[in-house]
Amino acid sequence: MRYLSLFIALFLTVIVACDSQSSVEKATPTTIPKSISTPPTKNTVTQNLTQTSLSSAFATLQSPINPTTQNSESKTSSTWQDFEGEWLIITELSQVEYQPDPIWEFLIQLMIEKELSEKLNNSSIPEQLIQEYVQKIEIGLRQGYDFVVKVPTSYSEKSIDYPLVIFLHGGIDGSTSKVQGRVKDFFQQQEEAYIVIAPVKNEIDWNSKKIEDVLTLVQENLRIDQNRIYLTGLSMGGRGTYIIASDLPDIFAAIMPLSSHDTPYSYVNLAPKLNDISIWVFHGDADIVSSHAMAVEMVEELKKYNSDVRFTSIEGGQHSGWKEIYNTPEHMQWLLSHRRD
Repeated sequence: MRYLSLFIALFLTVIVACDSQSSVEKATPTTIPKSISTPPTKNTVTQNLTQTSLSSAFATLQSPINPTTQNSESKTSSTWQDFEGEWLIITELSQVEYQPDPIWEFLIQLMIEKELSEKLNNSSIPEQLIQEYVQKIEIGLRQGYDFVVKVPTSYSEKSIDYPLVIFLHGGIDGSTSKVQGRVKDFFQQQEEAYIVIAPVKNEIDWNSKKIEDVLTLVQENLRIDQNRIYLTGLSMGGRGTYIIASDLPDIFAAIMPLSSHDTPYSYVNLAPKLNDISIWVFHGDADIVSSHAMAVEMVEELKKYNSDVRFTSIEGGQHSGWKEIYNTPEHMQWLLSHRRD
């Protein structure tokens, strides 16, 4: 993992600069590009790089390949019964080992050798910080997601099935405390209570297999309305919303991606897979972190396959404003109004 250590150093300055409201996420992925019908070979990738930049090569990749899992069975924990202030923190899946595809490490090496070799001597970043971050990403690539569960106060009082909203955070590395803060922003009303789960990742792109395992565990332990499962996320979680929904097209009744990040590869080619799901896209037209132009392109492409697509282009909006979006009754009520019957 020598190359990965050097690679991580390049975007640490960006990560450190991020605050709780807005994450600068111009980084390269640490999960493998998925759903490639024929995975690229080393020779193929090398030939591509001789003709174009690595960023262009990534744009030809479709969404990332789901890793295989080892020891995929999880035991139900009594934690599910221990509601404390309506919150649960579930850590069972961090014991599940996922095996990344070897092509990913090769792609990282090529990126360093082809485009970043002149930038590797960055002495402004403490070596200890680099090593700690590298270790965190290495572990994150191979383990399942911890996740936070927000349970309505009425859950223990009623025997009904509840709608489920899955929230994908932005940035590269998350924490349970940060995602709890985001989930607190979600508008809730007593007459339309719903459960929220917020996974925590320590890798770049969100992984569909890991999300599927999270959802399975939740369905085994909580009363979920199978026809009312929703997906939303911001920045890297916005692009993750497209990735996950395209890989799991029969699960979600509606999705709501916010400020979707445009790198390491375009998400526009996922549009044909999102032809049977309600979508509301939000993006600020002054966002200098995640491409507004790509959001516009995605909406145009989505509308070729899907008649139920909304787009809110926020005039003067930057890479922020998510609290207001999630706390607006109209937005959450729109999400919850959809069913998969």
